[in-house]
Amino acid sequence: MDGIGPHTSVVVLAATNRPDLLDAALLRPGRLDRLVYVQLPDPQARQQIAFNTLRHVPIHPTAAAAAAAAAAAADGGDGGGAGETAAAGPPGEAAAAHKQEHTACANPKREDGLTDGLQQQQQQQQQSPVAAPAAVAEWLSARTAGYSGAEIVMICKEAALEAIREHIAGCVDSQQQQQQQQQQQQEGLLALRMRHLEAALQRVQPRTPQSLLQLYKEYSSKN
Repeated sequence: MDGIGPHTSVVVLAATNRPDLLDAALLRPGRLDRLVYVQLPDPQARQQIAFNTLRHVPIHPTAAAAAAAAAAAADGGDGGGAGETAAAGPPGEAAAAHKQEHTACANPKREDGLTDGLQQQQQQQQQSPVAAPAAVAEWLSARTAGYSGAEIVMICKEAALEAIREHIAGCVDSQQQQQQQQQQQQEGLLALRMRHLEAALQRVQPRTPQSLLQLYKEYSSKN
């Protein structure tokens, strides 16, 4: 880094996950002489990362409703036990599906294959395009403690791939094409559902051990 020439206002940034293995010569004054410890994202950061990744992903109204209901239940819980229970047990789509079936029974199908209740949900989602990803991002943030930002992005991408695989698998069998088309007319086209996110959470696990986090904290405190 010496003898390059007269340059001003130049800042060199480097990143590593093993600061204890760095050569001491790199850490001399005038070189990489400032160490900044970047911790794992907190709940607000996790929510923002998930929102930025999901904001352009089509989300089914039932998934947004289930996520919003889970967030409301966690906020309105009495004491810490209720909040911990809500965070520990990701809600499945059973309640949302039951609610959707009840809505479908109360609202008969129209000629276009939709029900009035489902169309109203879709219109609300279109009017507020950030409401669905914001609700899902808040739900995902409560279940990704200990995950890095890259791992949260991977969960969102894996959930989207799961939705695509499910959509393709339903269209492969020629005998199911007509049934699939009718289901698409009723439920909308390809969209992210809660079961896709739950499958992605099972597949993508946090890879930063507590021992490594402790090493980072100790190394940061010494320097």
